[in-house]
Amino acid sequence: PAPWTPTEERGKRKELTKRAEHIMETLEAEAAARAAEGQELEPFKPGDVLEVRLRVPENRGRETVIKGLCIAKRSRGVGSSFTLRNVARGVPFERRIPLCSPHLLSLRVVRSKRVRRAKLYYLRDKPARMSRA
Repeated sequence: PAPWTPTEERGKRKELTKRAEHIMETLEAEAAARAAEGQELEPFKPGDVLEVRLRVPENRGRETVIKGLCIAKRSRGVGSSFTLRNVARGVPFERRIPLCSPHLLSLRVVRSKRVRRAKLYYLRDKPARMSRA
């Protein structure tokens, strides 16, 4: 007999995570398509000043408009989100908003700034006027 196992007798040696990866990708793509079904959001990039309308469940479902500079965008299918930064009454604030959220009503690009980075976290160390929308 041969010192090795013939090819036809060898079973697959893939781990469970590798076998299930394709199934998970398909399920995630379907969930992202379902979540984005009713939403048609304007394309944006970091450096854009955005105006976002949100429904806030803690505030009896009232709508809130948040205006701010997009300092980061995270593309992860269903887990996609973006971070807005603004200065209100001298206090800087940041808010991370999920893109596939049912609370996100609309998104509008007010102004577009030309930036040379994908993540603008360095604005946290700059004066407040740099990140004011």
